[in-house]
Formats: sequence, C-alpha cells, structure tokens
Amino acid sequence: MTHRRGIPKWTIEYESKHAELILSEKIEGLQAIIQVPLSPANFLAGGYKKKLYFINAERGQVVDEFEIDVPVTVMRSSRSIYCGTAQGGVVFLDPKSFKLTHSIKASTYSIADMDAQGNYLITSGWEFRNHSIFYDHFISVFDIRTMKQLPPIPFLSGAIFVRIHPKVSTAALATTFNGQIHALSMINPEDVKYYTMAPSTYLQAMSLSPTGEAIALGEQSGTLQLWGNNDKPRFSQFPAPTEWPDVVPIEKTISINSDEPLNSIGMPYYREELLSSWPTHMIFEVGKPSLKVDPDILASVHKPENAKQHVWAHNPRRTRRYQAQKSEVVFAPIPRFRSGVNKYDTDGEALDLLDEEKVGMARYYKRVEIKYSKFGVEDFDFGYYNKTPFSGLETDIANSYCNSLLQVYHFITPLRKLAIHHAMSPCHEENCLFCELGFLSNNLLDARGANCQATNFLRTFRSLPQAAAMGLLIDEVGLRVNGPRNWLAVIQIFNRFMLDQIYSVTKNEISPLNPRNLMGSQVSTFSKCHCGHETDRTMDYFVFELNYPSRPPNIRHDPSPPGFATVIKNSIQRDGQAKAWCTPCHRYQIVHYRKQIYNLPPVLTFNANVRSSDHLSLYATKDWLPTRIGLSLKNARMNCVGPKELAKKGGKDRYYGYELTGIVVEIEPDKSDSHLISIVKVPEDELPLGASSPWYMFNDFLVRNIPEEEALTFAAWKVPAVFAYQRIDFDVEMSVNPMKRFHDLQVILTELRDSNNICTPLQPFETITKGIVVAIDSEFVSLEKEEIELHSSGKRNMIKPSRMSLARVSVIRGFGENEGTPFIDDYIATTEHIIDYLTDFSGIRPGDLTPGISAHPLISRKEAYRKLRLLVNLGCVFVGHGLKSDFRTMNINIPKEQVIDTVDLFFIQQRQRKLSLRFLAWFLLHSNIQTESHDSVEDAKTALLLYKKYLEYKDAGVLESMLMTIYEAGKKNNFRPPEVGKTEEVSGS
Repeated sequence: MTHRRGIPKWTIEYESKHAELILSEKIEGLQAIIQVPLSPANFLAGGYKKKLYFINAERGQVVDEFEIDVPVTVMRSSRSIYCGTAQGGVVFLDPKSFKLTHSIKASTYSIADMDAQGNYLITSGWEFRNHSIFYDHFISVFDIRTMKQLPPIPFLSGAIFVRIHPKVSTAALATTFNGQIHALSMINPEDVKYYTMAPSTYLQAMSLSPTGEAIALGEQSGTLQLWGNNDKPRFSQFPAPTEWPDVVPIEKTISINSDEPLNSIGMPYYREELLSSWPTHMIFEVGKPSLKVDPDILASVHKPENAKQHVWAHNPRRTRRYQAQKSEVVFAPIPRFRSGVNKYDTDGEALDLLDEEKVGMARYYKRVEIKYSKFGVEDFDFGYYNKTPFSGLETDIANSYCNSLLQVYHFITPLRKLAIHHAMSPCHEENCLFCELGFLSNNLLDARGANCQATNFLRTFRSLPQAAAMGLLIDEVGLRVNGPRNWLAVIQIFNRFMLDQIYSVTKNEISPLNPRNLMGSQVSTFSKCHCGHETDRTMDYFVFELNYPSRPPNIRHDPSPPGFATVIKNSIQRDGQAKAWCTPCHRYQIVHYRKQIYNLPPVLTFNANVRSSDHLSLYATKDWLPTRIGLSLKNARMNCVGPKELAKKGGKDRYYGYELTGIVVEIEPDKSDSHLISIVKVPEDELPLGASSPWYMFNDFLVRNIPEEEALTFAAWKVPAVFAYQRIDFDVEMSVNPMKRFHDLQVILTELRDSNNICTPLQPFETITKGIVVAIDSEFVSLEKEEIELHSSGKRNMIKPSRMSLARVSVIRGFGENEGTPFIDDYIATTEHIIDYLTDFSGIRPGDLTPGISAHPLISRKEAYRKLRLLVNLGCVFVGHGLKSDFRTMNINIPKEQVIDTVDLFFIQQRQRKLSLRFLAWFLLHSNIQTESHDSVEDAKTALLLYKKYLEYKDAGVLESMLMTIYEAGKKNNFRPPEVGKTEEVSGS
C-alpha cells in the first residue's frame, strides 16, 4: 500500500493460523483487489490460491481469510461483490458475510474483465478452440435484478477490457489488446462507435474516470495514454488540489575536460587529518601474486619415503624448456594489428572466453571494430577473427548493419545465382541493388575467406531516396536519421525493402525462374464490412510477418503453447479484423479479412516480429525453432507441420520440405549496446573438410563455426529478427559464370569511349582466354577526408579513413600484336561531392567527372565494374603496381593466382621497404614517368614492362643480384629518381 504521493505505507507478509501448524507464507498469486462496499477502510483481495484475504488498510494487516472454490481473475463491487473466475464464471458474494449468493456462467474458458454499474453486469473472456486460447467474440450482458442474461454484444476483435459508463448505465466501452476502442450500447448492439489508438506494444490496463470524461490506457512498455471527450476532462466529482513534490535545488555542474583546472572543482574543508593520509612507514610493496601450479603437476607429485629426498613430479610439457612465464597477464589480449601479431600467440583462444559482464555470452558475439595503426587498415589483423574459408564483411562503412542480412542472402544458393546472373546481364537501372548484390556475392566467392567490403552496395543503397524515406539510413555516428535506433525493426524493414527492390527491377524479365518465382507468394486478401460489402485484392508477398497468438494476461502458464508450424500457418493464412475504408458506408469501418495463398515458392523469408517477452520465451524453449518444416497447399488451403510430422507424412498429402538456411539475430548485451549478426547453414557441397558443423556465425568480419545447438539457442541478449527457409533439394540450373555470353563480350569488343583515340577496342580475332595477361591501373578522387584524433602526448589515432571513389580505370593488352595498347580507358561519372581531386596523384581535374561538362565520355560506376568483373571471370591475369589498395578501393576481390603485383616482384622482405613505380621505371626502364601528374595508361604500360623485365631476370638467373643492385641504388638516391640534369646511376638492362 502506498501513499497518494507515492511513499510506501506498508507491505504485508501474512501468517495463516487456520491450519494446525503455523505456515509462514507470502500472499502470492493475487489477481484482483477491491474496496469493501460497506467498509471503505478495508480491502478484499483474491487470486489463484482459492482464497480471499480481508485486509485492514489502517493497520496494514490481514484480519481474516475466506475459502473460495475457484481461482479468481478479476473482482468488482456494486450491490454485491462480483468475482470473475478462471473457469469462466462469475460468483456473487454478500458484502457483509462474504458468502456465496449466486453464480453465473459467462465464458467458456476464463474471465478477462468485467464491470458492474446499476442493474447491469458485463464480462469479456477467453475461449478454448483447436488447442489454443482465443478472445471470446461476444461480450456477455446480465441483468442483476433478474439474474438473466441479456442478448450478447458481438465483438469479433475480442475484448480484453470492458467498462460501463458511470453516467449512462446502458453505455459501455470495450478495448482490444492492439488499441481498438469501441463505444457500445447494451440496448442497441448495432449502435457502435470506433476509435483507434496507436500503441507501441499490447495494452495491459484500462481505467475509466468516475466522471466518464477520461480514459487511461496502459501499455506493456510502461507508456500511459490519456483519452478524453474534451481538452480539459474532469477526473473526479469533487477534485482537490494536487500535492506537488518539493523542488530540489540544482547543483552547479562541474565541467570535466583536459582544459578545466583541477582547483576549480574545490575540496571539502576539514579540521582533522584525513584517513587517507597514511604515514610512509605503513606503506608496503605487496608484489605480484605467485604463479598457480599446474593441476597436472600436483596430481603427479611423488612423495619420497625419506624426508631428506626431494619431492618431484612429471613435467606436462606445456612450455618450452627454461621458458619464463609472465604472471601479470591472465589471458592474452586480442591482437589488433599484424605488426604486433607475434607479441601474443593467442591463436583465437581469447574469443572462446565468456564475458563475465554479459551473462553466458561468448566474446565472439560482441561488437567488433576495425582499428587503424600508422600503417593503415592493411595492418589490421582480420585473419585472427576468421580462420574459415568464408569471408566476412567490414564495418567501417555507413549502413553496415546490412552486412548480416547480406550474408543470409548470399547463402541462399538460388538467390545468389540469380543475383550473379542479373549483375552481368544488360540491366539499365543505374542504381540497382540486385546488380550490386550479385557483384558482392561474386566477391565473397572469390575472396575465399579474406575480408570483403560492401562499399558499392551500400553506396548505391545510400543514393536511393526510398531508403531515406523509410528511415533505413544510418549516419556516421550510428544514430538513426529518422528517430531512435531499433535494430530489430530496422533490419526487418530493410528485408522487406530489399526484396521489393529486387522484384521491381526484375518484374519485366522473361525467364523460367526469376526472383518473383523464387521468393514470391501470390496472396489474396478478402475483406467484408458489416454492411455486407466485400472486396478482394491479390498481391505478391516476399516476406511474411510472424503472428504469435496472444496469451491471456490473467493466465500465468499457457497449457498448450503453439508450435512454430502453427505460428507459420497462422501468419501466412491470417484471419482477423482491421480498420479499412468502406465505399458504400463512405467512412472507415472495422472489416473482417482473411488471406489466402495460391503458391509455395522455393524460398520463404519471415520477419520474426518479436515484440514481447512472451514471444521470446517461445524461442527460448528447446527445439521450438525447427531446422525443417513441411508445407502443403491443397484447394487454396495451406498446412504446415514440424520435422517429426514431416517424416511421417505420405500418401495423398504432398508436403514440400523446407530447411532453415539463415537467421539474422540482434545481440543486445545491454540496452545501450546492440548490433546484428547472422547465423547461416552452409550447403553441404560448400562445407570445408573437417568442419564440425554446417552452421557458421557471421559477426561482420568475425566468422566462426558453431554447433547447431548454439545456433538455435536464444536468450534475452540474443533475439531473432529474420528467418530464411529453402525448399530441400531445390537448386537453380544456372551457370555461376554467365558472363561468357556473346552480348557481354560485345561490350568490350566494339565500344569506343575515348574521343582522343587513345583506346583501341578489342578486335574479333583477339580472343580472351583463361590466363591471358592484361595490365591495369586506376585513379581515384577523395569524397571524405580521414578523421584523426590527436592526444596531448602527440599521439595520432585514425578514427575513420578517407573515402575514395573510382575516377578512371585503364586496361591495356599484355598479348598479341597490339601489346601495350589500351582497350579500356574509362572515366567514371560522379554525382557525389568531391572534396579533393588529388590532381598531382590522379591527373583528374575539376569537371572531368561531371556529366555535361567533362571533355571525356563518362560511364557509370556499375558499367565500369561489369567490365572488370567480366575480365576476372574470364580468367585474365592482372599486372599492376600496388594493386591491393586499388582493388580494395574499387571494391573488387580477385583470386590471388590472377594478380601479379610488381611492387611484390621487386621486393626484398628483409629490407622492409617497397619501391615506387617511378623509381623502378627510372632504374630498370630508363624512363621518367609521373613528372607532372599521374596517367593510368602510362602507369599500366610501365607495370607491364616491369613484369617483362622480371621474367627476363628470372629466366637469366640474375634476379637476386638485380634486386640487391636496385636496393643499393635506391639507398644512394633516397629511392627517388634524380632530378633532370644530374648524374644518373642506372644499371644496364
């Protein structure tokens, strides 16, 4: 019991003396409490224990208790005391003796709520149908004088709360769990007025003021909504002034930063010596704790019979001989940089430890971040986080929350093949997410476990105005642009948005299998208004929202929680009520609708739609989420069964087996820190040898093989967001390398982009085959500068690297009669703001990349990328200088055997210095390049000539001596070509 101002007055722990022994028990399981009508200073409480407790408010004690035959769920008082029971009845008690006077049956299962005013009693309840609990479709009305039931009020949505108006005894209010408010008449059930609120969660409470002018609605999230019939509703008949709390004076804030002097904070005045003022002779050096002895050593100790002999034990051989151990390091830290990888030889064991602060959560579930050393991002040790043949995705890009769902899409094999096929098809949509998904999937296949980026995909995603309108864009500091961040909601909206985008760009494709046939379900929605008007609408559904049955709030334990197959069935074929426009009625009405599905696609995706702890508790149940389900469709009626029933089905029933392919999960160790990961089941033909499980966890660039039990176990910190199921034994008979078609080759064979005739397109007789050599170089411009954090000590930390964009790419022949002639020299149109053209290093000048202004023919980034991807998939070998950083910026992964980097060919590991292209050209080719600015065609030719020189030295057997000569000459010239006019030290070729 609390005071009006919120101060607790008393709490009861009652000792029952009605038995032979004194039983000390807390009053538990209470569901209802009312004020005794004839004694306002006393209360009557009841619940599941089949007892009524008589409580005196002044003394704060239980004065008496009464037995009752049934559990009580709700209590009201008027002329009598009315107790709604868990068996669906209402018990009438005498307000003086508390003895049973009457009882009536109102619901078939349990009473949800009731109210009594004047001569009427109304109830809402639950009913048990088809092994599940549903809201009762009628509100029961009783006349208290005659104890007879009046005509019930139809309420198809199912009322959870009911109240009789205190001023008009024949009027009532009823609400549903999702916020629909109905104003009803007990005399004329047809007279109904509808109101709709927008709760963020389910309703948990409703109260009507004694004046009837205000309604208070409480949500499960703790939000309270107040509705009134005017701007200033009255809450009580005789209001009293509100007692406000005393105003607490605000203390002066203290600034804490490096520029604020410490003496501005001030210290308390004291007259005696402080306890912390210890004398020097009482301060001792404790020292480090001693090493713990290995338990295997203690177990093998041999005690001598003679006390003069030594105690000895077997050496378990866990360390090398005479090797000292550091006692202050409890466990090796996670290495960040390759330059420090030998400091702690952890081999990944630090990731196996449980985080003590996060209950039961392994470290590899925590958010991972890229750190930058003085050597740049190339020094970051991505290999420590991924020792599998499957590539992760980096996080230092805006909107990288998409990584988790992109990995799930990648491992849906039919979707992956369609995406790759579409990416290399003649798609005229400049900002096509399906093309970018295909390019990304190709990168993940070629990377073979190396880290990848979704830069091009996310850049295209960021350019779509629909994504911004739906609130899917995340700014650089990780805050949501259009409101607070909710990763579960964001990734589910992105899932629907992404599949809708794929459908919109491929709906006109004429193909036996396209994304619509692969993932789309044709669903009709039939609606009927109470006036009799019917409508129907047919749409393609690519994502289904899971719809969980509601558990009655007054039922503590659901006797039969629904299975996952039942939830799937009810989510696809839904029946219910919603507010929609009715043309004959000329207004919005509550209509009854039902959905009907006509086809079962090979791939089904579901948004988990977990909104409450009740939903999450289903997933926490062992084996609730099955790895396989069976779906059948007969006469437009769908049925779903679990794995056990699927194995038994046969004969006339045709069930398609579906296997769980991927899950997107939100990891939330605490409220202030959450992120998304994906858990996928790798197809059997892609599993590496020795894999303990087909399940892999992708935490951005951290990839790990996990057991199936861990993959399907959920907790409060691990909440599912998206599921993907794929039909068993279904595959797409489509080549992963469809780019060898004649049309795609014609793009390079016949197109001429350069107006100055620098570029000579490939001729029909110049056949590109696997292993053919081409030279490549590219130029870039800067879109964003790097962010540097400066410390007072002078230390510099890179917070965020610069963002570059491809400006020009040149590819020259390394074969045939036209060797050294470029066949690709493209300038890429850029509509984003360029902060630095880097003209000294790129040769790109302002206006060169602006459509309508540039003197060069411009192409889109996607078109240039398609050409390079075609050459990669045809098996070309790329020669260039510093290709690793170029390919990273272009966001393309090329197999190592198809890359020849001259910066690595002319490199001595012990010297730890890599030579520039300009210096190598001066020393080996006797040519001065890059004198004014860079030119990608010139640089590509130079790299090709250096490769020829390398082969020449290697065949002659003088490569090692030439490398030493090059480094000696570089040391004398500071690894730079001498200025024109000075003496040049050049070795002969």
